[in-house]
Amino acid sequence: MDLIKAFVNQFKKQGKLNIFSLFLLISFLLWSLIKLSQQYETNIEFNLRYQNVPEKNTLIGDIPEKVNVQLKSNGFRLLKYGFFKPYLSVDLADANALRGNRYFLRLNENVPKLQRQFPNEIKIEELRPDSVIVQYGTNKSKTINLNPKVNLEFKAGYNLTDKLQIEPKNIEISGREDLVDSITSLETEALTLKNLDSDFEEELKIIIPDRIRSLSYSATKITVSGKIEKFTEGQIEVPITVLNVPDGINVKLFPEGLKVSYNVSLKNYKDITADSFVISCDYNDIKEEGAVLIPKLKATTEKVTNYRLLNSTVDYLIKK
Repeated sequence: MDLIKAFVNQFKKQGKLNIFSLFLLISFLLWSLIKLSQQYETNIEFNLRYQNVPEKNTLIGDIPEKVNVQLKSNGFRLLKYGFFKPYLSVDLADANALRGNRYFLRLNENVPKLQRQFPNEIKIEELRPDSVIVQYGTNKSKTINLNPKVNLEFKAGYNLTDKLQIEPKNIEISGREDLVDSITSLETEALTLKNLDSDFEEELKIIIPDRIRSLSYSATKITVSGKIEKFTEGQIEVPITVLNVPDGINVKLFPEGLKVSYNVSLKNYKDITADSFVISCDYNDIKEEGAVLIPKLKATTEKVTNYRLLNSTVDYLIKK
C-alpha cells in the first residue's frame, strides 16, 4: 500500500514539473518570436567573391577576402546568416585603375548593385572597409611532365609485355605567371603492386601543393596500366659489327658472333631473331696490339627484357 502511495505522489510531482516545463517552453518561443519580428541592424562578415576578372589576367598578391556588411532587417531574415558563412560577389568591371596593374573598387558607391544579392526586406546600410584594392597579374599556360610513383613487383616468371602506360603523360596548367613558372613537374601519389601475374589499371591522384592550388589543371588524376604475361628465357647468336674501321684495314674477330640471353613473353617468343639485337665493337678502343675488344649490346625491340651477353670479350686480328 505504501509503495502505491509513493508512486502516485511521484507521478503528481512529475506531472506538475512537466506542465511547468511546457509553459516555460511556450513562453520562450513566444518571446523569441516577438524578438525576431523586430528590426535590427547588425554587422556580418562576408567572404568576397570577385567577378569579371579580365580573361588574360588573374588576381595576385594579398587579395582582400572578407568585408563587414551592416544589414538592417527583422531577426527572422538575419537569423540565417548565423548558420552558414555568407559570401558577397563584387564586380571588378566597376573598378578604377591605380598605378601599374592595381585597381580599386569603392564598395559603398556600389551598394545599389550589391543590394540585388539580398531580398528586398534586407537593406545594406554600410560596408567596411569602404574600398578594396586588387592587383592583376598575367595568366600563363604551359605543359608540364608528370612523375608517377609506381613500384611493381611481379610473380616469378611474369613481367610487362610493353612499357608502362600512363595517361595522360603530361598536363597543362594555367594561372598566375609567377606560379606557373615555378613548376617544372608534378608527382603522383605512390602505387605499389606486388605478386603481379595479370593486366592491371589503376587511377592515381596528382599531388598539388597548397601554394599552387589556385592554378587550373587540365587533369588532376592519371591512369596507370600495364599488360602482363608469362615470360621465358631465350638464347640467340648475334653477329658482331666493328665500327670506325679505317680504309685499308680489315679486322678479324674471334668469335665473329656472340650468344645473347634474354627474357621474352611466350606470345612474342617467335618474333625474336638475331636482328632483334646489335653487338658492336669500336676500332678506336684498340689501344695496343694483342688486347681484347669489349663488345657492347643493345636491343632493337622493346619485346625483350633482361638481355645480356654470355661472353664479355672478343679477340681480334688486324690485317692491313
